[in-house]
Amino acid sequence: MYPYILLLIIGHFCEFLYSAPNWFLFSLFVNNLVGYGILFVIQRLFKGRSMYAALLIVSIILSYIAYNCHIDQSINSLLISKHIGFCESAVVGLPFFMVGYTISNTTDFISVIRGRNIRDIVIGILCIVLVLFISWLYGWADATYYKNLYDVPFTLTLLSGAVGAMGTFLLSRQIVRLPIISYFGRYSIIVLTTHMIIINMVRQCVNIFFGADYPLWYALPMIIAILLAEIVVV
Repeated sequence: MYPYILLLIIGHFCEFLYSAPNWFLFSLFVNNLVGYGILFVIQRLFKGRSMYAALLIVSIILSYIAYNCHIDQSINSLLISKHIGFCESAVVGLPFFMVGYTISNTTDFISVIRGRNIRDIVIGILCIVLVLFISWLYGWADATYYKNLYDVPFTLTLLSGAVGAMGTFLLSRQIVRLPIISYFGRYSIIVLTTHMIIINMVRQCVNIFFGADYPLWYALPMIIAILLAEIVVV
Protein backbone atom coordinates (compact mmCIF):
# COMPACT_ATOMS: atom_id res chain seq x y z
CA MET A 1 0.00 0.00 0.00
CA TYR A 2 2.93 2.36 0.59
CA PRO A 3 4.02 2.63 -3.08
CA TYR A 4 0.37 2.69 -4.17
CA ILE A 5 -0.66 5.60 -1.93
CA LEU A 6 2.57 7.52 -2.61
CA LEU A 7 2.21 7.26 -6.38
CA LEU A 8 -1.51 8.02 -6.16
CA ILE A 9 -0.70 11.32 -4.41
CA ILE A 10 2.11 12.16 -6.87
CA GLY A 11 -0.16 11.33 -9.81
CA HIS A 12 -2.89 13.55 -8.35
CA PHE A 13 -0.63 16.61 -8.32
CA CYS A 14 1.27 15.77 -11.50
CA GLU A 15 -0.95 14.05 -14.05
CA PHE A 16 2.05 13.28 -16.27
CA LEU A 17 3.39 10.98 -13.53
CA TYR A 18 0.10 9.11 -13.10
CA SER A 19 0.72 5.38 -13.57
CA ALA A 20 -2.36 3.35 -14.52
CA PRO A 21 -0.86 -0.06 -13.56
CA ASN A 22 -0.89 1.03 -9.89
CA TRP A 23 -4.45 -0.34 -9.68
CA PHE A 24 -2.89 -3.80 -9.45
CA LEU A 25 -1.22 -3.00 -6.11
CA PHE A 26 -4.53 -2.04 -4.51
CA SER A 27 -6.27 -5.06 -6.03
CA LEU A 28 -3.50 -7.38 -4.80
CA PHE A 29 -3.82 -5.86 -1.31
CA VAL A 30 -7.58 -6.55 -1.26
CA ASN A 31 -6.99 -10.04 -2.70
CA ASN A 32 -4.68 -10.85 0.22
CA LEU A 33 -7.10 -9.47 2.82
CA VAL A 34 -10.07 -11.42 1.46
CA GLY A 35 -7.94 -14.52 0.84
CA TYR A 36 -6.55 -14.67 4.36
CA GLY A 37 -10.01 -13.89 5.76
CA ILE A 38 -11.45 -16.93 3.99
CA LEU A 39 -8.44 -18.98 5.07
CA PHE A 40 -8.96 -17.98 8.72
CA VAL A 41 -12.56 -19.22 8.66
CA ILE A 42 -12.05 -22.40 6.59
CA GLN A 43 -9.11 -23.56 8.72
CA ARG A 44 -11.45 -23.65 11.72
CA LEU A 45 -14.15 -25.60 9.91
CA PHE A 46 -12.17 -28.14 7.90
CA LYS A 47 -8.97 -30.16 8.26
CA GLY A 48 -6.62 -31.93 5.90
CA ARG A 49 -7.41 -32.26 2.21
CA SER A 50 -11.03 -31.19 2.74
CA MET A 51 -9.75 -27.78 3.86
CA TYR A 52 -7.98 -27.18 0.54
CA ALA A 53 -11.02 -28.38 -1.40
CA ALA A 54 -13.25 -26.00 0.60
CA LEU A 55 -10.85 -23.11 -0.02
CA LEU A 56 -10.99 -23.69 -3.76
CA ILE A 57 -14.80 -24.12 -3.88
CA VAL A 58 -15.49 -20.98 -1.82
CA SER A 59 -13.00 -18.92 -3.83
CA ILE A 60 -14.50 -20.04 -7.16
CA ILE A 61 -18.03 -19.17 -5.98
CA LEU A 62 -16.95 -15.70 -4.85
CA SER A 63 -14.91 -15.27 -8.03
CA TYR A 64 -17.94 -16.10 -10.19
CA ILE A 65 -20.07 -13.56 -8.31
CA ALA A 66 -17.42 -10.84 -8.74
CA TYR A 67 -16.92 -11.81 -12.41
CA ASN A 68 -20.56 -10.90 -13.04
CA CYS A 69 -20.51 -7.70 -10.94
CA HIS A 70 -19.96 -4.43 -12.75
CA ILE A 71 -20.04 -1.07 -11.07
CA ASP A 72 -22.19 1.63 -12.64
CA GLN A 73 -19.98 3.06 -15.38
CA SER A 74 -21.67 6.46 -15.09
CA ILE A 75 -19.78 7.08 -11.84
CA ASN A 76 -16.58 5.41 -12.99
CA SER A 77 -14.69 8.71 -12.90
CA LEU A 78 -15.09 8.96 -9.13
CA LEU A 79 -12.12 7.73 -7.11
CA ILE A 80 -14.25 5.56 -4.82
CA SER A 81 -16.02 3.84 -7.72
CA LYS A 82 -12.70 2.94 -9.30
CA HIS A 83 -11.58 1.30 -6.08
CA ILE A 84 -14.81 -0.68 -5.85
CA GLY A 85 -14.04 -1.92 -9.36
CA PHE A 86 -10.53 -2.90 -8.28
CA CYS A 87 -12.10 -4.88 -5.41
CA GLU A 88 -14.19 -6.78 -7.94
CA SER A 89 -11.03 -7.71 -9.84
CA ALA A 90 -9.35 -8.77 -6.60
CA VAL A 91 -12.15 -11.22 -5.80
CA VAL A 92 -12.16 -12.61 -9.35
CA GLY A 93 -8.51 -13.52 -8.75
CA LEU A 94 -9.18 -15.40 -5.50
CA PRO A 95 -8.94 -18.92 -7.03
CA PHE A 96 -5.36 -18.14 -8.13
CA PHE A 97 -4.54 -17.09 -4.56
CA MET A 98 -5.97 -20.32 -3.15
CA VAL A 99 -4.35 -22.59 -5.73
CA GLY A 100 -0.99 -20.95 -5.05
CA TYR A 101 -1.50 -21.38 -1.32
CA THR A 102 -2.47 -25.04 -1.74
CA ILE A 103 0.47 -25.87 -4.01
CA SER A 104 3.02 -24.15 -1.77
CA ASN A 105 1.69 -25.87 1.38
CA THR A 106 1.16 -29.38 0.05
CA THR A 107 4.03 -29.82 -2.45
CA ASP A 108 7.59 -28.68 -3.10
CA PHE A 109 6.64 -27.79 -6.69
CA ILE A 110 7.40 -24.06 -6.32
CA SER A 111 10.42 -24.20 -4.01
CA VAL A 112 12.46 -26.99 -5.61
CA ILE A 113 14.24 -26.59 -8.96
CA ARG A 114 15.36 -29.99 -10.23
CA GLY A 115 17.48 -28.85 -13.16
CA ARG A 116 16.75 -29.36 -16.83
CA ASN A 117 13.61 -31.41 -17.39
CA ILE A 118 12.33 -32.13 -20.89
CA ARG A 119 8.90 -33.03 -19.51
CA ASP A 120 8.52 -29.62 -17.86
CA ILE A 121 9.60 -27.88 -21.07
CA VAL A 122 7.07 -29.82 -23.17
CA ILE A 123 4.24 -29.26 -20.66
CA GLY A 124 5.15 -25.56 -20.40
CA ILE A 125 5.04 -25.10 -24.17
CA LEU A 126 1.73 -27.00 -24.41
CA CYS A 127 0.25 -24.74 -21.70
CA ILE A 128 1.22 -21.59 -23.61
CA VAL A 129 -0.12 -23.07 -26.87
CA LEU A 130 -3.43 -23.89 -25.16
CA VAL A 131 -3.82 -20.31 -23.94
CA LEU A 132 -3.05 -19.00 -27.45
CA PHE A 133 -5.57 -21.45 -28.89
CA ILE A 134 -8.31 -20.26 -26.51
CA SER A 135 -7.48 -16.65 -27.38
CA TRP A 136 -7.63 -17.45 -31.11
CA LEU A 137 -10.88 -19.38 -30.65
CA TYR A 138 -12.48 -16.26 -29.16
CA GLY A 139 -11.00 -13.83 -31.69
CA TRP A 140 -7.89 -13.02 -29.63
CA ALA A 141 -10.10 -12.29 -26.65
CA ASP A 142 -9.18 -9.73 -24.04
CA ALA A 143 -9.27 -10.20 -20.27
CA THR A 144 -9.38 -6.71 -18.79
CA TYR A 145 -9.00 -7.22 -15.05
CA TYR A 146 -8.57 -3.46 -14.68
CA LYS A 147 -12.22 -2.94 -15.63
CA ASN A 148 -13.38 -6.44 -14.65
CA LEU A 149 -14.47 -7.08 -18.25
CA TYR A 150 -13.73 -10.31 -20.09
CA ASP A 151 -14.36 -11.53 -23.64
CA VAL A 152 -14.40 -15.20 -22.65
CA PRO A 153 -16.66 -17.23 -20.30
CA PHE A 154 -15.81 -17.40 -16.61
CA THR A 155 -14.50 -20.99 -16.75
CA LEU A 156 -12.11 -20.21 -19.61
CA THR A 157 -10.97 -17.00 -17.92
CA LEU A 158 -9.82 -18.99 -14.89
CA LEU A 159 -8.53 -21.90 -16.99
CA SER A 160 -6.47 -19.63 -19.25
CA GLY A 161 -5.02 -17.77 -16.27
CA ALA A 162 -4.10 -20.95 -14.43
CA VAL A 163 -2.70 -22.77 -17.47
CA GLY A 164 -0.81 -19.68 -18.66
CA ALA A 165 0.72 -19.15 -15.21
CA MET A 166 1.71 -22.82 -15.01
CA GLY A 167 3.32 -22.76 -18.46
CA THR A 168 5.24 -19.56 -17.71
CA PHE A 169 6.42 -20.96 -14.37
CA LEU A 170 7.59 -24.28 -15.82
CA LEU A 171 9.54 -22.60 -18.63
CA SER A 172 10.96 -19.89 -16.34
CA ARG A 173 12.44 -22.32 -13.86
CA GLN A 174 14.13 -24.18 -16.71
CA ILE A 175 15.84 -20.94 -17.70
CA VAL A 176 16.54 -20.16 -13.99
CA ARG A 177 18.22 -16.81 -14.58
CA LEU A 178 18.55 -14.18 -17.32
CA PRO A 179 20.79 -11.21 -16.40
CA ILE A 180 18.50 -8.24 -17.24
CA ILE A 181 15.15 -10.01 -16.86
CA SER A 182 16.04 -11.45 -13.45
CA TYR A 183 17.24 -8.00 -12.33
CA PHE A 184 13.88 -6.44 -13.21
CA GLY A 185 12.08 -9.36 -11.61
CA ARG A 186 13.83 -8.62 -8.34
CA TYR A 187 12.49 -5.05 -8.41
CA SER A 188 9.18 -5.85 -10.10
CA ILE A 189 7.12 -3.46 -7.93
CA ILE A 190 9.24 -0.49 -9.07
CA VAL A 191 9.02 -1.55 -12.72
CA LEU A 192 5.26 -2.15 -12.40
CA THR A 193 4.60 1.32 -11.01
CA THR A 194 6.85 3.27 -13.39
CA HIS A 195 6.99 1.51 -16.76
CA MET A 196 3.96 3.27 -18.28
CA ILE A 197 5.37 6.68 -17.27
CA ILE A 198 8.68 5.88 -18.99
CA ILE A 199 6.95 4.37 -22.04
CA ASN A 200 4.93 7.59 -22.49
CA MET A 201 8.09 9.72 -22.13
CA VAL A 202 9.98 7.68 -24.74
CA ARG A 203 6.98 7.67 -27.08
CA GLN A 204 6.60 11.44 -26.84
CA CYS A 205 10.30 11.98 -27.53
CA VAL A 206 10.09 9.79 -30.64
CA ASN A 207 6.96 11.66 -31.79
CA ILE A 208 8.73 15.01 -31.37
CA PHE A 209 11.83 14.04 -33.35
CA PHE A 210 10.47 11.54 -35.88
CA GLY A 211 6.70 12.11 -35.98
CA ALA A 212 3.90 9.76 -35.01
CA ASP A 213 4.17 7.59 -38.15
CA TYR A 214 7.51 5.99 -37.35
CA PRO A 215 8.50 2.57 -38.79
CA LEU A 216 7.69 -0.55 -36.80
CA TRP A 217 11.38 -1.37 -36.25
CA TYR A 218 11.69 1.77 -34.09
CA ALA A 219 10.06 -0.32 -31.37
CA LEU A 220 13.35 -2.14 -30.69
CA PRO A 221 15.49 0.91 -29.80
CA MET A 222 12.49 2.28 -27.88
CA ILE A 223 12.34 -0.88 -25.76
CA ILE A 224 16.10 -0.67 -25.13
CA ALA A 225 15.70 2.99 -24.06
CA ILE A 226 12.87 2.00 -21.69
CA LEU A 227 14.95 -0.81 -20.14
CA LEU A 228 17.93 1.51 -19.61
CA ALA A 229 15.67 4.15 -18.06
CA GLU A 230 14.17 1.54 -15.70
CA ILE A 231 17.66 0.56 -14.53
CA VAL A 232 18.26 4.22 -13.61
CA VAL A 233 14.89 4.39 -11.82
CA VAL A 234 15.59 1.22 -9.83
